[in-house]
Parts: sequence; structure tokens; C-alpha cells
Amino acid sequence: MPMYACTWADGQITFIFARTRKSAMKQLNREFDTELPFEVSVVNHFMATFNLEEDGGISYCDTDDRTSDLILDKLFPEVGRAISDAADEFGDSDSPEGRIVIRKAVEEGRARIGRGGADAPGNMQWQTKAEAKAKDKVE
Repeated sequence: MPMYACTWADGQITFIFARTRKSAMKQLNREFDTELPFEVSVVNHFMATFNLEEDGGISYCDTDDRTSDLILDKLFPEVGRAISDAADEFGDSDSPEGRIVIRKAVEEGRARIGRGGADAPGNMQWQTKAEAKAKDKVE
């Protein structure tokens, strides 16, 4: 059963197993009783580490590099580019200047997602017929 990454207007990501993209969206709508996510993409790799807290809660720890790359390159490409650009330009993405560049990219990513959903012309990307067929096979 495929896994889907669902991005929301506030920048959150939900990962869910479902037989189809449509089924994933139905499950999310039932679970969260909210508007549909901005985008639902098939995920071919996912690895995350969580921690069991003293009070019984669960907290997120980290993801492996491939999962981080998926999130930054596919789901939030403007943030991935900003991290790379900040490291190139300032020598370190964690420098004060680099953090400003990355914060701006996070704001841009959230704004892009919040502009009206996946079918809004500003959010759409051109693809060749071959690319569309290949994507349809996966989804």
C-alpha cells in the first residue's frame, strides 16, 4: 500500500498509507474534519525517529537524509533552495544571514500552499505528456 505526503496550508505535513490518492484524501477529511490538504504526493521512502516521553507522550526526533530531501526538494522546494543558497552565500545556513534567508523561504512556502490549493494556476507546474503519464501511474 503506498504512502502519501499531504501538505497543509499552515506548512504541516501528514504522512498516511492508503490504496489511492482519493482514499488518502477521504481518510484525512474524516480524521481531521477539515478542508482537504493542499497537495497529496506519493512517497517512495520514509524514515522518522520518535521518542517516548516520560509522561507517555510521543515527540518527533529526526528523519533520515532521504526523507529530509523529499520534504525539502519535493514538498517545500523554496526552503530546500534557500538552505543550499544560504550555505553557498554565507558559508553556513545557520549563520544569522542564512537564517533570515531560510525564514523568508518558509514564509514563501506557506504562502504558496495557502494561495488556494493545488488547482490554483499559480500553484500548478507544466509537465510533458510523458511526465503526466508517469505521475499518473504512481498516483
